Amino acid sequence: MNDMELEILPHSLSMEQAVIAGLMAGDGWDDVSGLIAEDDFYSPRHAVMFRGVAALASSGRPADALTLVDWLSSHGMMDKAGGEEYLAELLKSTPASTVNIKSYAARVHDLAIRRRLFLIGENIRAMASDRARELPDLLSESDAMIASLLAGRIGSGFRMVDGIKLMRDVFEDSVRASDNPGISGITTGIKDLDEKTDGLQKANSIVIAAPPSMGKTTFAMNLVVSALPHVQFPIVVFSMEMPAIDIGRRMISGVSRVNYSAIKRGMMFTGDAKDSSVVAMKMPQLQSENLIICDEPGLTPALMRSVLRQVAKRHGGVSMAAVDYIQLMDANKSQPNNRNQELTTISRDIKRMAMDFNIPFLVISQLTKDVEKMKRRPTNGDLRESGAIAQDADMILMVHRQEKYEDSPGLDVVGKAEIIITKNRNGECGSVHCGYDGPTFRFYDTGEQPW
Repeated sequence: MNDMELEILPHSLSMEQAVIAGLMAGDGWDDVSGLIAEDDFYSPRHAVMFRGVAALASSGRPADALTLVDWLSSHGMMDKAGGEEYLAELLKSTPASTVNIKSYAARVHDLAIRRRLFLIGENIRAMASDRARELPDLLSESDAMIASLLAGRIGSGFRMVDGIKLMRDVFEDSVRASDNPGISGITTGIKDLDEKTDGLQKANSIVIAAPPSMGKTTFAMNLVVSALPHVQFPIVVFSMEMPAIDIGRRMISGVSRVNYSAIKRGMMFTGDAKDSSVVAMKMPQLQSENLIICDEPGLTPALMRSVLRQVAKRHGGVSMAAVDYIQLMDANKSQPNNRNQELTTISRDIKRMAMDFNIPFLVISQLTKDVEKMKRRPTNGDLRESGAIAQDADMILMVHRQEKYEDSPGLDVVGKAEIIITKNRNGECGSVHCGYDGPTFRFYDTGEQPW
């Protein structure tokens, strides 16, 4: 962007001067501190002055002309603020009053938003001119820029919490936990796993890994079904391997305990009448707007973020998300790279989404073929194609069923599964044993009956 274009960006130096002069005239800080930020000022000189006023206010000192000059001088910022001459001229030519300071500050902020919108438009125009960019990525990135502006995140500083608020939040959270005894996260549906993990926690990336046909997708969908009655907002499942209808069949099979094959082939209507009545009775558990399946293939992190944002806007929030599976995801194709680097980017973007939407994000992952070849229990080093998947994860759950590796499995392993917690940032690692019923695609507590 050239100098002439910079000159026409929306701004009002007189409004900025009125805000600064008003702040130095009295106790107007409380009126504007929540309305305006340092980077809302178009003039770098006014931004530096505002920084000084904010520092003085936070330390409980008055912010008049003398104290501001002293602060600017002691911090080596007097020249950046235009010098004492400019400060004197500002105070002389601008009415020093707090009467209309809120409206002045609101106008400065409004013009700052307009400048950011202008710059976003320039960025979108530049991206649209790049014909190498994939259209879905272009649309998603453009949408993300606008959404970030609406959320007040572009040019409004970083999300920071001071120690006072932090400890207050910790205390209040602990009080809420005492009022609701039990796990603090979303239940997994398996009691021993809840005890070790404290449930599925917000802002966490939770990797669920296993070799092919071990049951990793089944286990993840079991977690989704177990969480469904306890969430306020939708759970979004991104499935790139399996169509939505297959996921639905598996879910109702597990809930009703009617064999999947009977549901898929319609045998429940031609055979045992009890099966059809049980399925009909259990279906309302899954007929919920809080269950959303997106079975679009080849998703990128940007497109997934766009879907989550749309769901949050429509429903008021998102409670949980899951992706099956990470190795099928695409990175931004306008920046081709090797697969390891692509997965590193994808893994980190998923972790950011977990934090930005404040949700547990289930990440299903494949393992290397070494696990199957050696017929052994998996470790974090077996995660396929990228070590970043393990690094970015807050928790890793490995699904292991020994019966799959034995030619003539004994009763001690038939229908048994082991969920191995190989990483847990906020709790203990170890193994949890549970039951597994293949015909109904269900993992269950060992205290339950499989039928």
